[in-house]
Parts: sequence; structure tokens; C-alpha cells
Amino acid sequence: MTKRTIRAILDDPFAGCDLLTDSERPAANLTAKGYTVRAIAKELGISENAVRIRLRTAMFKLGCRRKYSIVRRFVQELEDRAA
Repeated sequence: MTKRTIRAILDDPFAGCDLLTDSERPAANLTAKGYTVRAIAKELGISENAVRIRLRTAMFKLGCRRKYSIVRRFVQELEDRAA
């Protein structure tokens, strides 16, 4: 696996996840990387409320009940793609 491939996987491990929309995926990725709702809103240029909505729908689709579950799913996606 090349450094470029590894970097791409780390940047967007949910890229192959058909469950998430193009607007939910960045919010899920940034949450998994430890960003706060406020930081995600600033990074994506959207309101904090929009971030919360995107995270809520992403968490539902991923079967996550808590935000930390997104981190677990993030790691799982990394492991699956690295294998």
C-alpha cells in the first residue's frame, strides 16, 4: 500500500460507505477525528445546527447511538480498507 493510498484512507475512511450522503460523510469523518460540533461547523462553513442534524442522521445510518461509536466505526472502516 502506498503512502498516497494510506493518506486517502485516513482522510476519508467512510468514502466507500454507501450509507452516508456527501454532506453526512465529512461531518462523520471530522467527528471521528475528534472535532467538536463548533469546529466542524467552522471547517465546513455551515451552522452548528446543520452539523448536529447531519451527525444525527449519519449516526442513525451507521447504527451508532453515541458520538464515540462513530470513532469505533471509523477505526473499523480503516481496518477493513487496509486489509
